[in-house]
Amino acid sequence: MSKKKRENVMNAAQFKEFLSRYADDLYKYAGIQFGIYDYELFENTRETGSPVKEYTRAYREVVKEFLDGPADETLLAKYTALRDAVIAKMEVVSAYTDRFTVYEYLMNRAELRFTESEKDIDVSDDEATAQRLVGRIFREQDNNSISLKLKTMLAQLPVRLTTDRFFDIVKKSLELYINSQQSSLKKLDYMIRSASGLFTPDGMDYFADLLEAEKQFEAVKFKEITETEFDELSDTLGNVTTELTGLSEYIGMLENAINQLGILVILDGFVSEEAREAAFSTKELTRWIAENADSKEPVPENLVALFKTGEGRLEELSFGIQKHAADYDAAVSSNVDVIGEQGLSKETDAIEKCQILASDSIYATLDEDESLDVADGTYIEETALKLEKDLKDLFAKKEQKNKRAVMAAVLGELPVFFSSRKAVLDYVTNSLRNCSDEAEKRMSVELLESALDEYESE
Repeated sequence: MSKKKRENVMNAAQFKEFLSRYADDLYKYAGIQFGIYDYELFENTRETGSPVKEYTRAYREVVKEFLDGPADETLLAKYTALRDAVIAKMEVVSAYTDRFTVYEYLMNRAELRFTESEKDIDVSDDEATAQRLVGRIFREQDNNSISLKLKTMLAQLPVRLTTDRFFDIVKKSLELYINSQQSSLKKLDYMIRSASGLFTPDGMDYFADLLEAEKQFEAVKFKEITETEFDELSDTLGNVTTELTGLSEYIGMLENAINQLGILVILDGFVSEEAREAAFSTKELTRWIAENADSKEPVPENLVALFKTGEGRLEELSFGIQKHAADYDAAVSSNVDVIGEQGLSKETDAIEKCQILASDSIYATLDEDESLDVADGTYIEETALKLEKDLKDLFAKKEQKNKRAVMAAVLGELPVFFSSRKAVLDYVTNSLRNCSDEAEKRMSVELLESALDEYESE
């Protein structure tokens, strides 16, 4: 294959036809997929209710307006506001999930003070235990596997680092991004802030039960926790886990439908009539749901049967979309002048937004940070100082066990910082040797061994 063909150079007419086919295929696929997601959301909401009722209602209103047409700027603005609001709610759920992950860490390590271990694991010899764990971590030679195991180890074993050493590790992790795009460094900074509980999005009080549960955990001193307190917190943690799982699943289901709807709204003015008709094989069902979402009336069987008309088409369309996506960047870069001369920038912008909506990253923003600004030494230093200050302020409010739990959560998110297998062995040995809480040590080893068992069974 020639270099010219590999780069997929197209003339103006071919490029316009390429964009039209790509938009049509994205639209058809989204139409079929939207019908499925919308029906699944309707059935789930009818069965269990919506934990975010106002957003489910707002979604139904946008669907009605889309079906009635036209898909104009006013509708796009309503759609964008809805999607942003749902993503914001998911950020709140994620923030609570991170915070209760830290509390779960503390609860796990307190458990053996009140119950007997069901596992026969010998942790009496720190050096031997460390050797065994490190041997399992490096059992496979695959670097990705080793990296995952090391992150798990850091998140599970007792943290016995000085605060200064912890901040040194965090700073060195940030320094790995020297001369990278600032957006990459911001992502790591966000991950650290999320894992530690520093990230506090607006609307934490929207989920009143979760807020109350967090206050209940904050009031307990884990160093002095009683069996009664432990039992009460165990019940609370179980309820929280159930609620967070339900919220994540429902909001994910809602967001899947919203994303496919977004493709339809954004591309509606660019696609052919053939694509518009092909995309709506279940339009009557979607309209029925929009008009009867709050009723108890059963869905007419003839409308549910409309799904049969789309059987097999998703796979065929997916193949075409993948091919278009693979050719897209080269096609655009070789037709920059054509885009400007023929006013195609709105169409390419629409397609690029729809590529995001069609991706697996269902909560990705449609306005990605495209800044090419580089993270130089000064920028990294400022980021590190701000992060260190915020973490120190957080630590000042927490007892030692809570502080160490936060450290463990952060260490598990960082790029692997060990320089050798010996450095790993030294870390594990130090962690075990300096942990005087036998319940914490045993449970930490048990949890790490269980995680390693799962890795090895995959």
